[in-house]
Amino acid sequence: GYAAQLGWRLALSAAAGEGYGRLWVRKLRLRTDAGVYNATLPVALSLNGQQYSPAAESGFEYTAHPTVVSVEPRSGPVHGGTRVLISGLAFADGGSAHRCRFGGAGASLVNATRHAGTGLLACTTPPSLGAVSGRVNVSVELMRHGQLQVSEGHEQGVFVYTPALSAAD
Repeated sequence: GYAAQLGWRLALSAAAGEGYGRLWVRKLRLRTDAGVYNATLPVALSLNGQQYSPAAESGFEYTAHPTVVSVEPRSGPVHGGTRVLISGLAFADGGSAHRCRFGGAGASLVNATRHAGTGLLACTTPPSLGAVSGRVNVSVELMRHGQLQVSEGHEQGVFVYTPALSAAD
């Protein structure tokens, strides 16, 4: 692979047939697995790969996905009710309506509170699906600029539901 170098530029090019002089890019989405923060980058265009237009004032806004780094405490009872603190990347930067999911797609979402001073999310675990103990993935979703953003598989944390103690225990 190539290591990114300072000053690298992204160039989009295309050849058009007769009568096709204008090419418009309406939406460009780039994906990376790097843990990065949101940033606005300058954008310049070139028709020949050598002469670039001045950078656009608005630039290209890179928006990082929310990434869970840790979940504390790491376990709690299957009936739910454990207050957890989630640390991670890209929870702020214009994000709102933070929510956490404990388990897969069928698991319910719970509201989270973002603490501005620490950047941590706080939420309370829901009961596990079917009151089953075991390990579940923890994902975060939020709204940013009117778009839903969700932690993907490699961006999720882990929580362990433990069996409930009976009255005899």
